[in-house]
Amino acid sequence: MDMVDFLLKDELLRDEPDAEYAFTQARFHLNRPETLDLLVDLRAVTDEFSDRVLIGEIVPHLPVQQVLPYYGEAGERLHLPFNFALLDAAWTAQSLRQIIGEYDGALPPSAWPNYTLGNHNQPRLTSRFGSAGARLAALLLLTLRGTPFLYYGDELGLPDTPVSGEQMQDPWERVQPGADRDPERAPMPWDSSPGGGFSAAPPWLPLADQHGDLSVETQRQQPASLLHLYRELLRLRRTHPALLWGELQMLDDVPGDVLAYTRAADTTVLVALNFSAESQQVRLPPGG
Repeated sequence: MDMVDFLLKDELLRDEPDAEYAFTQARFHLNRPETLDLLVDLRAVTDEFSDRVLIGEIVPHLPVQQVLPYYGEAGERLHLPFNFALLDAAWTAQSLRQIIGEYDGALPPSAWPNYTLGNHNQPRLTSRFGSAGARLAALLLLTLRGTPFLYYGDELGLPDTPVSGEQMQDPWERVQPGADRDPERAPMPWDSSPGGGFSAAPPWLPLADQHGDLSVETQRQQPASLLHLYRELLRLRRTHPALLWGELQMLDDVPGDVLAYTRAADTTVLVALNFSAESQQVRLPPGG
């Protein structure tokens, strides 16, 4: 569900004091207390089916303590309130360790974590972190405890695509000039054809430069491609209980700009992600 924290409006229909208020500063329409009651009802309907999940987008940048009520004390609301904490994180081991540790440690036993690094409102991973950083992002997202959300095209390493004024489609650009989100919304390049395999007609937005080199068709034939890395990581998650549902333990005494943690179930898996340009060596803690 989109923007669940805005589902219900002020019963007096009051306007916000500033027409261009920031979402997180809304006084009358954000986080209405009755919204949480509505989510209990929606969850009850969802739970009538055995194969349904209730996911809700909430305003980004909220502290974890403001996210927790959307789970409910006993998990009676959303299965997964979107966790956007990593979207604004500094791309360093120290920053990520703090954010992940705080979030994972704050969740009650009934709550299941989730993570995402990209979406339709954020510059793409390759544009933010570079090609090597995009591979590191895949390793992080698919080895953390919790459900990962992947934004289409990030598994191909798509960059932001320049969009000229006459090509812009994002209505938000009209409200807030300079906030155009079209560059991260380029069509998915399935192959190297002019329409990228998406359509024989011109797409609604321009394709990424050299989209054929980044296409699914091309990367399927390249064992070292980013697409193959994502597929291998997904395979490992499905086949290793430790990565699928195992406990997370952050390792603090790690040299250099390295984020290290273990995932433990029937076996223990050590994950060490090097954010520096220098080689590092990490060992399992005693007894690991």
